[in-house]
Amino acid sequence: SSGLSEISSKILKFCKNEVAIPLLHITQLSLLHGTFPSSMKISKVIPLHKKSSKHHAENFRPISLIPTESKIIEKIVLSRLFRHLQLNNLLSEKQHGFIKGRSTQTAIVDLFEHIVDNIEAGNSVVGIQLDLSKA
Repeated sequence: SSGLSEISSKILKFCKNEVAIPLLHITQLSLLHGTFPSSMKISKVIPLHKKSSKHHAENFRPISLIPTESKIIEKIVLSRLFRHLQLNNLLSEKQHGFIKGRSTQTAIVDLFEHIVDNIEAGNSVVGIQLDLSKA
C-alpha cells in the first residue's frame, strides 16, 4: 500500500528507469545534509482490527502507510548503512535481529548455550523476563 502520495509500487516499478536517478539524488542529498523531505515523512495511519469487539479501541493497532518513495529511499540507506557496518566490523556477534541467517531462534540457541556453559562452570545464572506486549 502507498501512503499519502498514492503512488503505488506497481507504478514505480513500471517507471523505474525514469524515477531511479531522482530517488537516488534525493537519497544522496538527504545523507549529505542530514535531512529528509517533509512530504515523505507523512504517513497515512489506518486502524487494523486485532481481535474481539470492534467497539473498543484497544482491539485495534495503528498501521502507518508511508509513501512508497520513502520505502525505496529507506532501503537504499539501509543497504549503505549495513554495508558500512559490515565492512568496518561494527556489528556485534550477539546481534540477531535484521541479520541474514539469524533470528529469534538463533538468539535463543545462543542464550541457552550461554546458560549451560555458565551452569557447567559452576556460575550462578539469573534471568529476568519482561512482558512489553501492552507497553
